[in-house]
Amino acid sequence: MVATFKYRQPSRINAVSISFFLLLGLIAYLGYSAWPAILLHSNIKTELHDGLIQLYKANLIPEPGSSQQVTSLRGRMTANLKKLGLEKRPFGLVLKRDKKKVSIEMTYAAIVTLQWIGVQRAINLRPKVETDAARVQWD
Repeated sequence: MVATFKYRQPSRINAVSISFFLLLGLIAYLGYSAWPAILLHSNIKTELHDGLIQLYKANLIPEPGSSQQVTSLRGRMTANLKKLGLEKRPFGLVLKRDKKKVSIEMTYAAIVTLQWIGVQRAINLRPKVETDAARVQWD
């Protein structure tokens, strides 16, 4: 004789569903709190990409003019980055160029403030953009 077993279905609201919604709420809260830092990082990356084009062009110029262009570019980028919201925070900007590669790297501390609690946490970030420095030959 085969014994039958009747499966008892769990209720809709149980510990797993409550835990899932609490975890989902925590993730949404952290995303909401980190949104200003994420937006700042995105704007900084855009500024670095814009500067990379100018650094590439300056790298193609012969040397006396190239160093002047890089110095001018560093000043403009520093001013633009301060306008983005870094005027009160220290940051480092490194422009590297040689025959093979040009790159711009930046270091700064993004501050994430947990909303409604007021707890602040600094996160050190190092965005970097680079490209090949070779001159393009069109045949």
